[in-house]
Amino acid sequence: NCGPTNVNKAIHRAKGNADYWNIYPYLPKETRGYVPAFIAANYIMNYYCDHNICPMVSELPVKTDTIVVSKDIHLEQISKVLNINIEHLRNLNPQYRHDIINGLNHPMVLRLPSTLIGSFIDQQDSICAYRADELFLKRATVDVNDAQPTYSRPRSSYSRHSASSRSKKSSKRGRNRKQGSKSVTIKNGDTLSEIAARNGTTV
Repeated sequence: NCGPTNVNKAIHRAKGNADYWNIYPYLPKETRGYVPAFIAANYIMNYYCDHNICPMVSELPVKTDTIVVSKDIHLEQISKVLNINIEHLRNLNPQYRHDIINGLNHPMVLRLPSTLIGSFIDQQDSICAYRADELFLKRATVDVNDAQPTYSRPRSSYSRHSASSRSKKSSKRGRNRKQGSKSVTIKNGDTLSEIAARNGTTV
């Protein structure tokens, strides 16, 4: 990649010898590694067994494509309806660590084998409906305290005086502020920040 001019200069400096290893010291540094790298790659492709390097057969599809999803979809829904191994889906979409694509609020990208893109488009309604109540509506009840939360610090940062002062201030605030709690419902995929924002409080 250094151009014929630089190669000719290197040959000239090597006293007309066109052997690569003779002109090697006179080539630009960024060019010297190309031939050795090719030789190394070619060698390992042909003699890998001599070095206990065994090829692994990948079960992942070679050709994949992406599609934008604007609904909440669980990877298990896609797996069952399109008959694709859910582990393959997870490997193709490692960003969805909880198997949930939260596309309703913000469109998200889903990667699928190229052969399944058309099937996904045609069966998207069936995919979204498959076990939706079970996969998305598992709810739990939590208490959200309306009071401002407190934050802990390492014990070494406290002094008796500051702890006492903070205790007095906290007691005073507690008398002046109405304490209360309420129950909210959450679903899989919700974060504490989202729950707090919906209920007018902070984490």
